[in-house]
Amino acid sequence: AVFYIIFVFEALKAKGFPVQIIAPEGAIYLTAQFALIGKKQLDGKTIETTADISSFLINRAQLALVPFTAFGCPNGTDWYRISVGTLNENDIPDLLLKLENALNELT
Repeated sequence: AVFYIIFVFEALKAKGFPVQIIAPEGAIYLTAQFALIGKKQLDGKTIETTADISSFLINRAQLALVPFTAFGCPNGTDWYRISVGTLNENDIPDLLLKLENALNELT
């Protein structure tokens, strides 16, 4: 599951989406960046904060992540922690399609 997610994030990055991923080193967490600040959503609102990124990912991609602000990073960070320890491999394609579709909405 972890390697599949890494592969898909790299594919999204290659398509020009503002995302990055750092592979775990013996853990069940991935570190991902969503550089979405300044992007405009379908409703016309501009993403300006970490909370805006989080809200967008939950509402449009149905993806819940933990922002690094929860670990003491300053507001405005666009880095997140993704837990993949209990992720069902059968759910990954749908999850990543929702993410790509949501990112495609941004301008």
